Amino acid sequence: MKRDKVYDDFLESPAGSVTVDDLDFTNPKLISGVPLGGIGTGKIELCPDGAFHHFTINNNDVFPIDGMKGTYLALNARTGDSSVTKVLQTNSEIFQPEVMLNREEIRYRGLYPRCIVDYAIDNLPLKVKLTAFSPVIPRNLAASSLPVAYFIIEVENTSEGKVEGSICFSWEDINGCWGSKVSWDNFVPPTDPSFSDDRGWVRQASVTPFARGVTFHHRESHPDVADFSYGDYTLLVDSPFESFVRQYAPSSGEAVGELLEELAQEGRLKTRMENEPGQHATIVGSTFSLWKGDRARIVFAFSWFTPDRWGFGAGDIASRVATPYDFAGTKIGHWYSNFYTSSLDVLRQNLDLMDDYLGEVEGWQDIILESSLPSWFKEMLINQNYLLSTNMTLSKDGRFTILESPNCPCLGTIDQRFYGSPTTLLFCPELDHRELKMYADTSDKMFEKLGKYRGQIYHDFGNNRIDYLNNYGYNWIDLNPKFVLLAWRNYLYTGNLDDLKDIYYKVKETMEREKELDRDGDDLPEGYGNCNTFEGHFFGANSYDGGLWLAALKVFPSMARLMGEEEEAVKYEGIFASARSSFEGQLWNEE
Repeated sequence: MKRDKVYDDFLESPAGSVTVDDLDFTNPKLISGVPLGGIGTGKIELCPDGAFHHFTINNNDVFPIDGMKGTYLALNARTGDSSVTKVLQTNSEIFQPEVMLNREEIRYRGLYPRCIVDYAIDNLPLKVKLTAFSPVIPRNLAASSLPVAYFIIEVENTSEGKVEGSICFSWEDINGCWGSKVSWDNFVPPTDPSFSDDRGWVRQASVTPFARGVTFHHRESHPDVADFSYGDYTLLVDSPFESFVRQYAPSSGEAVGELLEELAQEGRLKTRMENEPGQHATIVGSTFSLWKGDRARIVFAFSWFTPDRWGFGAGDIASRVATPYDFAGTKIGHWYSNFYTSSLDVLRQNLDLMDDYLGEVEGWQDIILESSLPSWFKEMLINQNYLLSTNMTLSKDGRFTILESPNCPCLGTIDQRFYGSPTTLLFCPELDHRELKMYADTSDKMFEKLGKYRGQIYHDFGNNRIDYLNNYGYNWIDLNPKFVLLAWRNYLYTGNLDDLKDIYYKVKETMEREKELDRDGDDLPEGYGNCNTFEGHFFGANSYDGGLWLAALKVFPSMARLMGEEEEAVKYEGIFASARSSFEGQLWNEE
């Protein structure tokens, strides 16, 4: 069958999907795709070139891993004497160009936390569709915080005869990668990941009643691996056909050539597990056999369990050695480690729930997709939630915060989350409140430490830290009103009066603190240069900071009345009137 007919007939893809002809894939670090992973778990990205990029599942949020040449999807299809073997991406360090896809053979649509990829492969007698997703679901923290990604591959025989073959998922073991005992202080220069034999990785096959696969383990003790990199991964296939697992060395041209030859000749791979230390990858695969018009679904599930988030523990500050403890000596950890003991345990409890999870993801997305909003706006509303999988920290004891960015790795940057937190409020309002409570607690601790600036909301929780008491932003004039407005916004959305009561004392202190930042008595805070989120030249009264303060003054009386404090409400209504007069008198310009 001609490729054009397959492309035209089959790839009537969902609105919004695109081919990747015009994208430049020469630098993989410039490619982005849908991040797969839960809230605070780390993620992998399936990108429009068909490849996996930007792994942060090893507690390496700031330095994503690329270059995993042994991680990919592949297939073989055989009809009579004809055999087609393809790696389902556009480029590779280990395979020859003839087994790679052309850009026009991939049609990719990203709808976080899922992506749909249709393949229109020349001379392939199959329709092939991939749906990959993680179960990030509004108000379902248990599902949304799972370290898991599902890959559903649907194939249909479009030929006149029988088609046999196999679908393969290869994973390169990265246990210990980014695990060197190095400093993570301040802005550590980017370094390339190390895929070396000295990690002493150990693997074992895992055959379960519900699926077959492999679990990747680490060496229990290694002098160059820090605790935070320890963990395991599990890759399983759930299929009505025969499955197989095959370990190999992705850096060996001989081993890779053997794989391709065996796939082309046999349509599958023989199971082989050596369990020897060294750099390696393992393929988990399933055969299939389809008559004309037959369809089949083959499911892969990948999970990870790297439970020790890193930090600087007490006693290690001078040497700046990465440890998985906070300053109080408590393991930071991951929320998911409260409920699971391994990556295999994650899949044992959640593989059978995959279809339910997918239905819930499609359900909340359909509300948006079926609306009358412009198509570009619908997809933006969906995909802008990606930071749930890329930028979140959710510790074992429930502390929650947001990473500003890998380039500026501050946790809990309140001036950034002021604009970026609607996602957390919509999906996990209990976590959003938890972070506001952490700002209040940090303010209390800083007042106890410094003996001044009562009520001040500080810029962040620390650089690469969740608990570093630093005084950055101690006199910024935009942070306090932002805290007040976030508290009121959350109450309006959730109606949770108890949460508002929980932080009202700090809201009240914060209003008093902002008044102290008015130095000329006009009821507007004065800028002094580097004094707000723009870290630029703001001097005297200005519309940005003044506008935030007016908004806080407007809503605070309503909060005060909810708390039965009428006198406070009346007081701040008076301040609002004065501040508005100053704002209009000083800043209004008819032009």
